[in-house]
Amino acid sequence: MAAESQLELDQTVCKIKVYYRQKLGVPIMEKRLEVNKDKTLKEAVAVAHKLFALEGVVPIERCRLVKYDDFYESLERSYEGMEDTSMGQLLGGVRQAYLYDLLLEAREEEDVFDAYAPSGCTLKVFEVVLKGGVVRPVNVIHTSLNITVGDLQKLLERKFKFPAATSRIAMEKYYLDHALLSNPMSSLKMEGFYRCNKVYVEPHGEGQKAVLFSQTKFFSVLDGYAHSINLQITLPPMQTEKEAAAAATDGGVKLNNSPSAADEKTASKEDADKDKTPADRTITLKVDKRMTVATFKEQLSKTVGAPAENFKLYRTYPNGQEFEVTRLTDTLSQYNSDAKIVVRMGRALRVGEVRIKLFLLKINDSEYSKHLVDSVVSKGMTVGALKNQLVDDLKTAGSTVTIDPTRIRVRKKTWKEPRTILLDNQKFDLDIIVYPGWESYVQELDKEEELTSSADTAIFVRH
Repeated sequence: MAAESQLELDQTVCKIKVYYRQKLGVPIMEKRLEVNKDKTLKEAVAVAHKLFALEGVVPIERCRLVKYDDFYESLERSYEGMEDTSMGQLLGGVRQAYLYDLLLEAREEEDVFDAYAPSGCTLKVFEVVLKGGVVRPVNVIHTSLNITVGDLQKLLERKFKFPAATSRIAMEKYYLDHALLSNPMSSLKMEGFYRCNKVYVEPHGEGQKAVLFSQTKFFSVLDGYAHSINLQITLPPMQTEKEAAAAATDGGVKLNNSPSAADEKTASKEDADKDKTPADRTITLKVDKRMTVATFKEQLSKTVGAPAENFKLYRTYPNGQEFEVTRLTDTLSQYNSDAKIVVRMGRALRVGEVRIKLFLLKINDSEYSKHLVDSVVSKGMTVGALKNQLVDDLKTAGSTVTIDPTRIRVRKKTWKEPRTILLDNQKFDLDIIVYPGWESYVQELDKEEELTSSADTAIFVRH
């Protein structure tokens, strides 16, 4: 009986995605709108208004629902005069899925809603301020593909007060490619506009003396904007030169950093994570993703308070994993906007070096595997040299463990299992393949190592 009631309910309820964005530049929100097919469009607006908790934010009288395509981010059409039409009729009946979505729009008190005709064009409008090289999101509008560039200038003047007589408009024609709309008689369709496009407006016609668009400040600002990303960086406290030098021995202090620039924005103390210590600083840094990691580190060095070679960068992924950034010649183009970077004090890796993890193996303990220290090995370095280096690595890390390099054994580690014994004369990256995060065991011995050949066999004996 319950199943039959649910089936009847499903056959009378329209379920469709509905979106809402307060303004351009703010992430769009998504909900699932469920309304009875007999409810009117006006009543559906009330349901969507409540879904997005807009009471007290914007009056329901200044809201409407329009047809929207989330894939193209395009405004498809509006529903003037259809406020009393049932949702079943408006959406073409109750269906399992719809080929389009709805968008809840809100207008300012002094504005009026424009009619969106089908087969039109959605424009994301940005203002370009040449002084300071700033690109600001303005709003989203809808217009016909048949209007001319001159008509568009007049439309932008009416909507956003950009002077039609002096405004220059550029469009993002292809990815990272901008074109100036210089012919006022050309239609948007002829210029290559489609369902949704980005347009950039420089309102005052500054710097127009250059013959080629690519030589203008307008183009330069757009080019920089197109290639910029925001990186989320957490910074440590500023250090004195003495402290930075001490940390360079790889003390493992965790920090976050960012270069100083006009685009740098420091998070307020009120927004800081309560779990962080007062010394932590988190900033959002805008960078050109064409720069190399080496250049990025040089920019960060002043903020960190240490030379670039004395701190390390780690990239943090959404699953929480961290990997050290070691390829200094790589560009930042592989990073998405809002990628997270963690900086840790300590000597950065040089060419041919790899940071590995060493674990202490105690075969007679119930917890036989315990992280000991991180060490750096270089191409051609022997296992014997690593054993001698461990003494200094443990002191630097502040470890209470003391070792005798002649009475330890280094073994390969597979998951938690100890494997092949590595001989003192074997070389890393030649006889032993290593990679960032490679793990190995250090096993303490009762006497000096006796195994000197790969032909020898070692047997574990638990007592």
